[in-house]
Amino acid sequence: MLEEYGHLIYLEAATIVEMKTQLESVANRENIIEFDTVKHEMEIELLITVGGDGTILWTVNYFQHRAMPPMFTIDRVDYEMEMIG
Repeated sequence: MLEEYGHLIYLEAATIVEMKTQLESVANRENIIEFDTVKHEMEIELLITVGGDGTILWTVNYFQHRAMPPMFTIDRVDYEMEMIG
């Protein structure tokens, strides 16, 4: 999908470090960019978060100078509970 549509994926620096091994296999790594609020806040068109309420609140803090873009949230807690039992 990155190749076909040229989407850019912005990740926090900590996420890039955490996912280093997985990201090495991505063909278009140049489409994965370390998110910088000052540089990229106005460029984001859609947010995808993986986590709970805290993740949503953390993400909202990045958008102080504009309206929030649409957000799709995957609740990680529900997923982990399904895996456990």
